[in-house]
Amino acid sequence: MGVQCDVVAWTWLSGSNLPTQPGTYGLMGLASPSNTPGGRWLYGIHLDEERRLIYLLAGEGVSTTGTTLLNDLWQFNLTNDIWTWLAGSNNSVQNPRANYGTKGVSTSVTIFGGRKNFGSVFVASQNSIYVIAGYGRDASTAYGELNDMWKIDLSAIRFTWMNGSSYRDMRAKIGPLKQFSSTSWPSTRQGILFNFNPLLDQMVYFDGIFRNQLWIYDLKLHQFAYHGPALPVRHSNDYGSRGVYATSNNPPPRQGHVIMYSLKQKILISFSGGISGYFNDPVSDLWWYNTTRQQFVWASGGNSFQQPAIFGTIGQFSMANRPSYVEGHSVAYIHESDISLFFGGSGAYSSQSKHNQSNSRALKNVMK
Repeated sequence: MGVQCDVVAWTWLSGSNLPTQPGTYGLMGLASPSNTPGGRWLYGIHLDEERRLIYLLAGEGVSTTGTTLLNDLWQFNLTNDIWTWLAGSNNSVQNPRANYGTKGVSTSVTIFGGRKNFGSVFVASQNSIYVIAGYGRDASTAYGELNDMWKIDLSAIRFTWMNGSSYRDMRAKIGPLKQFSSTSWPSTRQGILFNFNPLLDQMVYFDGIFRNQLWIYDLKLHQFAYHGPALPVRHSNDYGSRGVYATSNNPPPRQGHVIMYSLKQKILISFSGGISGYFNDPVSDLWWYNTTRQQFVWASGGNSFQQPAIFGTIGQFSMANRPSYVEGHSVAYIHESDISLFFGGSGAYSSQSKHNQSNSRALKNVMK
């Protein structure tokens, strides 16, 4: 099975073609052809397919006074290719501070502080974006790793602090395994992966930089449940047997990987990344987490370091094909076809030398 695209081409839609450019904010809430966000990285970006809107938020980027942590929210209209600055600082303040207010209560002034390398997910049924953790400013204006959860209501453009601490560098509170609790939350961290399971109204929160902890957040209860490993050891892992679910299976801690959620198979998918303790030794393993079994399975790829790609024949699926180990790559999941698309990243081509890849790979979810 392949993926049919109407036009296989890139189009430059907006923004500068020069690096490190500051934004042009205009007036808050007012769309204008001259508006454009500043250059940034480690940000959040989400597509509202139904309304043909793209939302861009926060990150680290260029302001009128230099590089800064951002807390701005932007909307890009795909119908007319125009940006609108919706909320947050317009870069007139360096590293804007947070205003947490009261947990669970939204006001016109509550907003998170400047942050980068956070997790975020768009929930279409609520027309909201949820933001969690990252590196930024806390309630005391200090800088550090965060674990706070925020909800951004895109209809009202309101920010609400929902869970977690308002202070940096907090330890996890782990309650009974796999049980939701008002007293459980993850530790502060950055570089996490965050995805939404619309069947259960739950969000999956996996890893941080070099962690392998799995948390689930329930949107109805607004509570976290810790799903393992049973002992949250920073470097623990157990591949088990490929294709066999087991309670003892556990992916190695890593960074620079990707996750997605398969509605058809009701599984969380994690692919590749760099292994903790072996920073120059990333892996090309593919893991699934079955939300019904509540167990991991090593589904495909290698369980040893620095295995190069096996490309096979272009456009043809094969059990022998294998993408290379990569970090910092992008992923898209096509629910109708049950196909994952991986693109780019830093890794190996068909030898052991590392470089920036410009090829794309399609991986069929062949295991049930």
